[in-house]
Amino acid sequence: MTYFDLPGYFAVEQKKLELKPVEVSIQWAKDEKRDSAVTKKVNWKDAFAPLKKINLNKPAYQGAFQIDTSAFEEGFVITYTAKTTKVQPALLRLTYTDGNIAEVYTKVVNKNPIYESIFIYTFVPDDRLAVSGTQKVIFGKKHTFSRILNF
Repeated sequence: MTYFDLPGYFAVEQKKLELKPVEVSIQWAKDEKRDSAVTKKVNWKDAFAPLKKINLNKPAYQGAFQIDTSAFEEGFVITYTAKTTKVQPALLRLTYTDGNIAEVYTKVVNKNPIYESIFIYTFVPDDRLAVSGTQKVIFGKKHTFSRILNF
């Protein structure tokens, strides 16, 4: 079984943004601190790097995801849910409208006895790339973070 090719999809989206001069509004936050800026210089390779690492088609991942589909008036959603915590992403949701991807949502959970992190990535073509989540060390404070690139 072949799953959706995330690295290939994001390589194409990265290339489109690299070729198109675009003004980007960046908003970021860590805990209560917030800031924003506008720029035309974005390193899209770095911005897409975490998403291009998510490869559902690794041979070891065959059968590792529960796949569900649901339809709505304008399109459909395909949801991949990992069957075990050893497989990442824990969740991937692809929303299609009019036969095209309208949103990619993925949740990556890393957990061990001393550290836990949750990264949620949302990509909307021709609109935004966002990452948010939490990080916590066993005896430390839980931190929240987010970065949104609107283009």
